[in-house]
Amino acid sequence: MIKRFTGWHMLGVMFVMFGVIISVNVIMATSAIRGFGGVTVENPYVASQHYDQWIEAGRKQAAAGWKAAPLVAKDGTLTVLLQRAGQAISGAKVDVRARHPFGHAPERSFAMHWDAAQGSYVTDHKLPEGRWELRITAVTAGDTAYFDNEVRI
Repeated sequence: MIKRFTGWHMLGVMFVMFGVIISVNVIMATSAIRGFGGVTVENPYVASQHYDQWIEAGRKQAAAGWKAAPLVAKDGTLTVLLQRAGQAISGAKVDVRARHPFGHAPERSFAMHWDAAQGSYVTDHKLPEGRWELRITAVTAGDTAYFDNEVRI
């Protein structure tokens, strides 16, 4: 014998359907709030005023042949190979600022020192496991170069 589909059945279907939709929305909203720190730049208006200058500086840096290649060992030790026009640069002041892209870990800043044996810049600091955005600043002979890289450990 077949039972009739009544209004109570439809009410049950509606509760289940909307229950699933609301549950998924709550899970997604909670995940979004916990996953993003909320700040891309401190002051978007000021950043917009300097945008053209930053683009021009980036073009000059690329034309000069600046390159930085960060390498991270499995233990978290950071090494940076710094070059200009294909030649390794020694004697530069190299600083690195590492931040977790979602703000889950505190930002770390450290200075790199030249290691002649490796032909690159190294640091004694280790990065914990995870994804890190690196802002590398290199100053040499009056020139300053900035590099943004992402590494995973």
